[in-house]
Amino acid sequence: MDASVDPCVDFDQFACGNFYKTTQLQEGETQRTSFSALVDKNTENLRVILEEGIKPEDWDYVKKMKIYYQSCIDEIIPGPEGLKPYLDSDFAKEYPTLIGQNWTGDATFDLDAVNTKYMGFFVDALFSFKILPGLMDSTTYTLRLVDPNLGLTTKFLLRPRTDSVLLAYEAYLRKLALLLGADPAVAAQDAKDVVDMQIELAKIIVPKEERRDNSKKYNPMTLAEIARNYSFIDIPRALRSEFSKGNVSLSDDQVVTVLFPSYFEKLEAVLANANKRTLMNLYSSMYAKNKLLKRTNEMRELYLEWQMALKGKTEETPRWQTCFNDVTYAFSLAERFLKSA
Repeated sequence: MDASVDPCVDFDQFACGNFYKTTQLQEGETQRTSFSALVDKNTENLRVILEEGIKPEDWDYVKKMKIYYQSCIDEIIPGPEGLKPYLDSDFAKEYPTLIGQNWTGDATFDLDAVNTKYMGFFVDALFSFKILPGLMDSTTYTLRLVDPNLGLTTKFLLRPRTDSVLLAYEAYLRKLALLLGADPAVAAQDAKDVVDMQIELAKIIVPKEERRDNSKKYNPMTLAEIARNYSFIDIPRALRSEFSKGNVSLSDDQVVTVLFPSYFEKLEAVLANANKRTLMNLYSSMYAKNKLLKRTNEMRELYLEWQMALKGKTEETPRWQTCFNDVTYAFSLAERFLKSA
């Protein structure tokens, strides 16, 4: 992103104000704002905690964060051996692009089962959820149903199909599949179809300019109501599966704030027109991208190539920072508490 562009353009101008002015970029950065110094300080404090080793007095979630961080630091394995755990997994064996034209999963494809399984590995291809302070009462926390986490933001996905960033993203998915042993022709067609699918999803995501009014985002529904209103996809099943991992049960009368009901209302038609192979490839490619992001030197080079096309980035992010970002994403709620401890 060009540091000369005003980042307040997509936010409330009064709230953003002069506090979000861009400042001089530091080495390896593509953007720096007035928030950056505060973020840097918090990052360094948390990094010290993660790298100091497990202490007997650490809370369980802190121990898990430290283990996760260290396993990420030690993760890079040179050559084909780095990809072997993934290629031996069920995830690779159900990835249509890697199977090729002989994929026979069309008849047995179960969207609800696939969605529930992959959401457990941070692949939120069709929708996501967050636990955040209440929209109407910030002293409480609410479960929110939100947009999917696509490979690109709508800012890029809604550009003309010949846009250089869209083509670079398509090339990234194609080359990722090639590194995993896919047939070149199959990889090219499937990558194109996955990007096209994400474009269709981006078209029904509520634009940023319509997201500023909190009253319009306050749409509480019970899980039972969500099941009735959006019966084409089993949203409660996916949410219950995720919360069960923390031994939390969600009842039918559990209230969820659906931020943008219009997205889910339009999602049914998009899914009805979607090819099952493409849907499976959407989940599979997003999982592979997340799992293998920097697993080998070849994957690291491919990712840097993609970041160069997207952000003009010419240097790889330090490994500690990549692992730090992974930890804070995987343990987002715990990280919030750790900052305040």
